[in-house]
Amino acid sequence: DADGIETTHWVQSEPVEYASFNIGVFKTFEFAHEYIPPVRIYMNQQAHQGLPLAVQRRDPEAFVASDVSKSLSFFQTAMGPLPAQELSIAEIPYLHGQAFPGMIHLSFLTFGMSEEEATNELFRAHEVAHQWWGVTVRPAGYRDQWLSEGMAEFSALWYMEALHGDNEETLKRLRRYRDRIRGRRDKALPTGLGPRVVVGGDDEDHQIMIYEKGAWIGWMLRHLLTDYDTGDDRVFRAFLQDVMRRYRNRPISTRQFQAVLEDYVGADMGWFFDQWVQGTGVPEYRFAHRGEALEDGRYKLEVRIRQRDVPDDFQMFVPLLLDFGEGRMKIVRLLVAGPETTQELLLPAEPTELTLNPLEAVLAEVRT
Repeated sequence: DADGIETTHWVQSEPVEYASFNIGVFKTFEFAHEYIPPVRIYMNQQAHQGLPLAVQRRDPEAFVASDVSKSLSFFQTAMGPLPAQELSIAEIPYLHGQAFPGMIHLSFLTFGMSEEEATNELFRAHEVAHQWWGVTVRPAGYRDQWLSEGMAEFSALWYMEALHGDNEETLKRLRRYRDRIRGRRDKALPTGLGPRVVVGGDDEDHQIMIYEKGAWIGWMLRHLLTDYDTGDDRVFRAFLQDVMRRYRNRPISTRQFQAVLEDYVGADMGWFFDQWVQGTGVPEYRFAHRGEALEDGRYKLEVRIRQRDVPDDFQMFVPLLLDFGEGRMKIVRLLVAGPETTQELLLPAEPTELTLNPLEAVLAEVRT
C-alpha cells in the first residue's frame, strides 16, 4: 500500500497442526524431478560469502537440493507420497533444523563443507522424514513423541543405508546409539514417557531415549518384518504406508501404531512395545554353541544363549547367521526368552562361522 506495507493471505490446502514462516534476503533455486514434487531452496548467498573459505561449498544450493531430493524420493517409495505439492527448504542462521508442512528450516551449516558429511546427511534426511513422521501423522500425546522423532531418525538411517549401498555408516551410528542407551538403562526413564525422561535424569536422556532408542525401535521392526531369505522388506514398507493412509492428518498413539503392525504380523505385539517403549531393559547375550556331524551327512548344531540385564520374561526374536563358506549363507530366527535359551538345529552341513545378531537387528550387546 502507500505506506510500503504488503499484506498477503495464505491458505492451507489441508489441515495442519502448526505453520511457520522465514523472512530473509533469499535467492530462490528450484529443482524439478520427474518422480517427486519440486524442491525449492531459499538461501542467503551474501551470508555464505562471509564464511571462511574452508567451509564454503561451490553451488551449495544444488548440493543440498540433490541430497534432499534423493531422500524425498526414497521416503516416497518407502512411506507413500509427500503430503504437499512442493517442498521448500529455507536456510536459517542457527544450528538446528525444524520441519513444517511443506517447508523445512535447515541450519546454514548443512550448506557448507564438513568433515562429518554423514552427520549432515543424517540431519537433512531426519528433517525431510518429518514430512511423514510429524506432519502426515503426528503423535497423539507426549508419550508418543518417539513416533515423530525416533521414527524420523530411523528413516534417516534407513535412507543413509540406501544412499551408500552399504550399511557401514548406519551400523556404526546404531552401535554408538546402543552404547549410549545401555549406559543409561539403569538410570533413564522409558521412551514412552516422552519429554518427561529428563525429569530427575540427564539432560541428554531426551536425545538418547526418544531420538536414538526410538530409531532403534524402528530398525528392529524393519528386521522383524524382513524376509531374510530374499532380503525383501515389502511387508514393512506396506505397514508404514498403511500407517500413513489410516492416520493422515490425524494423531496416532503408540497403541494405534501397534494395532496396525498387528494386522501385518498376525499376532499380539504388546510384548514388543512393553519391552522397548515402556521399558528400559537392553539385553546382553552370551552366545555359545557346539555340534556334531551326523551319519546322513547333516550337522546337528546346539546353540545356547544366556540373557542378562533384563527381566526374566524378556523375549526377542534374534537372527543367527550361518555361514557355510563359498558364499552360502542362511539366517534363522531364534526366540530368545528368559535367562537361558537352548535350541537344536539340523543343518545340511557344518557352518564355518556363526554370527548372532548380524546387521545389529536387535538392540543388544553380544558376547561369546
